[in-house]
Amino acid sequence: MMNSELVTVIIPTFNSSAYLEDCFKSVENQSYSNLEILIVDDGSTDATKELIDLISRKSSREVRAIYNSENRGPSHARNRGLESALGLYVVFLDSDDMMSVNRIESQLAFMNRYQTDITFSRFTTDIDEFKNPKGNAFLVSSINYIDFVKFPNSTPFPPSAMMAKRELFNKVGSWDESLRYAEDFDLLRRFAKAGFRMIGSSETLLYRRLHEQSATTRKISSRAPSNLLALEKIIKDDDSLTDSTKFRIRLSGVSSLIRGAISRSDLVDLFLVFWKSIDFYGREILRVLKFDGRN
Repeated sequence: MMNSELVTVIIPTFNSSAYLEDCFKSVENQSYSNLEILIVDDGSTDATKELIDLISRKSSREVRAIYNSENRGPSHARNRGLESALGLYVVFLDSDDMMSVNRIESQLAFMNRYQTDITFSRFTTDIDEFKNPKGNAFLVSSINYIDFVKFPNSTPFPPSAMMAKRELFNKVGSWDESLRYAEDFDLLRRFAKAGFRMIGSSETLLYRRLHEQSATTRKISSRAPSNLLALEKIIKDDDSLTDSTKFRIRLSGVSSLIRGAISRSDLVDLFLVFWKSIDFYGREILRVLKFDGRN
């Protein structure tokens, strides 16, 4: 296909010197030529900064580095990349993940074929499957706003699997920096509510590396405030929801956290999930009562 449309790949990173080079090489080796690579260091305290300087100087690609003086979280890092991005399309790649060599080319062709605003691919945590994918690409499914209301605890795909038109962020806003977790669910929900088309392919184009510092392996209780806040945003942003639907959304949020802690057989984490859920909704009830008291 024509390598005419500029694509920006944004790599947010924090203390990822052990994985960043593999991630960067997977972007540098893309079959698609018209790329710019933005690496956003989120206040790293290890050797990440030095590694960024090294790979930037040696790369044949256009690479720009952005440095935060302190750690502000992945949403802030992604937003800093967005502010500097020039591409018509953007891809976000976590610095411990890798993309297949044809990722950009394949997703652009898919978006043009199906005339979609956002596309996503399958991913694997099995490095052998990633290096030797099986099967051909075909249309998997489209995702609609109702999916986020019906399944409020299910993020359909990770940020690293997505390609989106950059202009969409001007219409729905950027990543919510108040959310340390569930920020991907929140952004995709806003895309869907705005009516943007999200269509995915079965092609495995992403390898997700799981390790002790991965967000998905951290304590369930650490995610509780962000997860519950993301669900409250559904309720706040949609006046058409019935009281029973609002209750179901809230109940599903708490029950999902509890199931997650139970599945790990972590009694301390389970207690903290209960505590943080009670604390969150206690504060929410007080906020509503104060608001009603003014009227």
